[in-house]
Amino acid sequence: MNAPMLAAGGGYAAPFISQLIAFAFLAFLFWKFGLPFFAKMLGERTKAVEDQFAKLEHETQKTAQAVAELKQKLATVDAESKRRIEAAVAEGTRLRDQALADARAQAEGELARVKRDIQIERDKALLELRAEVVRLTVQATEGALDAVITAQVHEKMVDRYLGGLEQAAKKS
Repeated sequence: MNAPMLAAGGGYAAPFISQLIAFAFLAFLFWKFGLPFFAKMLGERTKAVEDQFAKLEHETQKTAQAVAELKQKLATVDAESKRRIEAAVAEGTRLRDQALADARAQAEGELARVKRDIQIERDKALLELRAEVVRLTVQATEGALDAVITAQVHEKMVDRYLGGLEQAAKKS
């Protein structure tokens, strides 16, 4: 190698800088396009959960309103009707409690499922990101090794390895 090339970092700076720029560009693209995609996907899932909760709240209000109307109508009936009204109110309360319990259980199940789905999507994204980082690291390492290992160095390494195998074979 000539003196100006050695002074400039031995010729290793240019590949390193180009790979660093490429990595920065890929990181920017992921930041600019990948993260908004995942944020949008998680936002949509959150919206779906909120819509489900709103629907359940509306159904709960409708059930409560129906029970209130039933109580008001039954209050106007005579003594015999009062007995039937009390039985109907008890049944309505039981049904309301059962409906509320069912709705809560369904909402909790749906929330747990959505949380699992979000966690799975997050884990997938992290695995993809890790795989991409590994791929880029291997690519950068290969580039660095290609720049460092010349034919002479490669020949010496092969000779040294084969010599070690011969010595090991002789010892055996």
